[in-house]
Order: sequence, then C-alpha cells, then structure tokens
Amino acid sequence: MSLSKRKKILLRPIHPNAGIQQKYRADLNRLLRSVRNDVLATVDQWKDVARQVATDSNPLADAIDQLMITWIRKLSELGERMAKEFIGSTLSAYDGNLKRQLRRAGFTVKLQLTDTTKEALKVATGMNVGLIRSIPTQYLADVSKHVYEATSGGFDLATLTDNLDHAYHIGRNRAKLIARDQARKAMGVIEQARRQELGVTRAIWYHSGAAKEPRQSHIKANGKEFDVDKGCYIDGEWILPGQKINCGCVSRSVIEV
Repeated sequence: MSLSKRKKILLRPIHPNAGIQQKYRADLNRLLRSVRNDVLATVDQWKDVARQVATDSNPLADAIDQLMITWIRKLSELGERMAKEFIGSTLSAYDGNLKRQLRRAGFTVKLQLTDTTKEALKVATGMNVGLIRSIPTQYLADVSKHVYEATSGGFDLATLTDNLDHAYHIGRNRAKLIARDQARKAMGVIEQARRQELGVTRAIWYHSGAAKEPRQSHIKANGKEFDVDKGCYIDGEWILPGQKINCGCVSRSVIEV
C-alpha cells in the first residue's frame, strides 16, 4: 500500500507596503527637520555672543546641550507614538494581504491578536522606538561636536554652517535607510508570528531582484525551501528573508493539505 503525497499550495510572496515605508520615511524626516530648525534658531540667537565671549565661556555650546536635553524628553513620547503607528499600519497591511492570498487558495481564516502576535508587535515597536530616537539624538550629538569645534579658539560661523548641513544630510540618509530596512524587518516579524499561528512551517525563498548590487548568495537561494523557524542557511548562518541590512528578499508560504 502506497502513501499518497500531501499537496503543497504556494502562496504568493508578500512584500512590504511601499506607501507605509514612504510615510515612515516622511515622518522621520519631519522629526529631524523640526530638530534642525531648533538648532538653526539657537545658533542664530547665540552667534553674536559666541563671537565676543572668552574661550573659557561657551554660551552657544551650553544652549545646544540644553536643546538636546529638551529633545530627549520630547522623544520619549514621540518615538513611542510614531513606532506604534508604523507597526500598526504594517500589521493591517500584512493581514489584509495575507487574507487575500488565503482566499485565493480556498481558505477562510479569521486573524486575531493572539499572544504570539502581541509579542511580535511589542518587539517590533520597541526596536523602532529606539531607532526613531536615534536619528535626532545622533544628529544633535554631531551638532554639539561641531559647535564645540567652531567655538574653540574663536568662532568660525562659515565652517559651522557647512558642518551642520553635512550632519543634517547624514541624518536624512539614516532616516531613509531605517525606513526601508524596518519596513522589511517589521513585516518579517509579523509574518513569522502569523505563520506560527497558522501552522505554516515551510516557505520558499524569493529573491527580489530589486537591489543594484544583490548578494550572489541570495540569488542562489532563490527557490529554496526552508524551515521558517530556522531560516535558510546562507553564508554560514541561518537567516530569514529581509533580515540582513538592505536585503529585499521575501518568501512564499508553503501550505500542505
């Protein structure tokens, strides 16, 4: 007597929502721009005094330090609110896409906020709170350094202005990277939780092909089936799609019936 093989149904890969990613990036840039406006206003307020005071007194640097303290307090609430909005939107988008995929495959599933999903959301939210806060705090740390350098042994406003512009540019690039990377990672965390709840244990690696310089090992992994709890063994480690920085790979859930 031969045993019949179980049928495999492959769901389409779910990609991070581009609109949510763009909004997250815009929100991060808006936050950074608000901090920058305060920095420029502070420099403008104290620049004349900075030219006149003795080198052992640094009112501009003191004002920037106070500004940093003020923003760190603000970021406690702002970071939490922005992170929750981003993760909530990501969950809604993913669940909507997943339900459509399941319906096409002939399944009707009611997704709920189980303990598994709640824990995944908590982890993803905490990660993004830290990253959101890091953008303006790193920018302010760079500003503080440039202000001290510009006011040591005289006051060089032109150099300070150039350095502040450069620090702002770096901050915007970080915001872009974080928005893109976290759109993938947040979705990946949610996908892991939903798969666990649905009993999906296998998936197939799907290379996005969107990167200008794709990892060759990720290209070779395209089409490989893997255990979702372990990931795919690539470059000497077990990883999941989208887990590595700048990885745009996703995966197709395998449902056995």
